[in-house]
Amino acid sequence: MKKQLLFIYNIKAGSVRTKKRLNKILRLLENEGFQVKDTPLDKVTEIKPFISECDAILIAGGDGSINVVVDHLLREEIENPPPLAVLPGGTANDIYHQIYKGCKIKDILAVIKKGNITRLDIGQANNRYFVNIAAAGMFSDVAYLTPRTFKRLLGTPAYYIHALIKVMTYRPFKLTIKTDGEYLEEEVLVFLVLNGSQAAGLFIIAPDAALNDGKLHLLALKKSMNISQVVKLLYRVLRGITPDQPGVIYLTAENMTMQFPESHVLVIDGEKGPLPPVEIKLLPARLPFYTP
Repeated sequence: MKKQLLFIYNIKAGSVRTKKRLNKILRLLENEGFQVKDTPLDKVTEIKPFISECDAILIAGGDGSINVVVDHLLREEIENPPPLAVLPGGTANDIYHQIYKGCKIKDILAVIKKGNITRLDIGQANNRYFVNIAAAGMFSDVAYLTPRTFKRLLGTPAYYIHALIKVMTYRPFKLTIKTDGEYLEEEVLVFLVLNGSQAAGLFIIAPDAALNDGKLHLLALKKSMNISQVVKLLYRVLRGITPDQPGVIYLTAENMTMQFPESHVLVIDGEKGPLPPVEIKLLPARLPFYTP
């Protein structure tokens, strides 16, 4: 029997940006034996009637597209949604790389056919949900502020160029963090709450983290005196953090409350998130994903 597939695509994503590319993927899905119902990402609010009929939800897009679908499923409290799978179509594709390690489209479809499922943790920031990361401060808003044309032309390096420009003028801000066992108040440049290990496109920032480890990993960079110190600190962090690195706050928790200036936007999976104060909590093993 053919598997029923709900295919949600971001028409602005690289993998389906043209009608020709979209039709090519749809033909491939049908040739691989799937019965397909397709819908664009901007119609995600209309998918509820199809959920109970499908065996899988396949998302073609980047981290922001995945976030839109996951956020909708959880906000609408859709019971027992089918497992999700991802085709990369964004700039960084951090979620895709963590789950599929660079698998090609046919490999991902083979994973769906095989039926291996892993339930992944999901983060919640106030009334919003995220799969991989919630962050604020220097660089955190680069994903959605970098012009789309710039991203299409350069790919991930577009983020780095935009980020380097911000280094020159950025100022630290006051961050307050409360967890079950700790209270911290510090001047920082940026903080990241990671559900997974990777951010900024292929950088393994938290090597000990995983999307199903039952923990949130907080990383914050303390303020530095000059640009040179900031660049050196970022270089160390992008090579993978360790708890004892100077200039770095690192802790793990299942729940935390954060206060910071409203002028610093919280960004979740590359999309604009809620205003502070923000309560962030982990929803362990919340959603099923097809995994290798």
